Amino acid sequence: IRSPLFKSHSHLPLDERYTTGYSFYARQKFYQKDRDQGMLYFGHELRFTSLHHAVRLADNSTPRQYLQTVTKDAAMLEYTFVVGDRLMKDAQRPGITVDIYMGLGLGYRYVSNSWGSGENYNKFFKLRRGLNSGITVPIRIGVTLGYVLKKN
Repeated sequence: IRSPLFKSHSHLPLDERYTTGYSFYARQKFYQKDRDQGMLYFGHELRFTSLHHAVRLADNSTPRQYLQTVTKDAAMLEYTFVVGDRLMKDAQRPGITVDIYMGLGLGYRYVSNSWGSGENYNKFFKLRRGLNSGITVPIRIGVTLGYVLKKN
């Protein structure tokens, strides 16, 4: 995970937030009987995400405009229940498959700051969904395209 994606973070303007991190998940699917209309399934997903948000600031207390970096780190652990349908033109032959799914879950986000309690740099870390510790409700909606080579 990287934002902004195609800019060097070391050359960003002062007071602009940048983010790096990673996410990985394991998903288990339980398929129903294979039919031409598709294979309905339900599944479970367990996801871990780690994000490092940072902002470079000018420190006006020194004559050389020394730069300081403040950071806010977040770690999330989420469980999601997923329902989907895997569609194929002919379930008995090789061909293109489309997997459509959606899910709803529950998780927890832990956030830590690099600054002390006397300072407040939260204005640099305003996000659409907020960046605070607490309960999260992940929503998963997706489409996956694939190709089935051989049916047994």
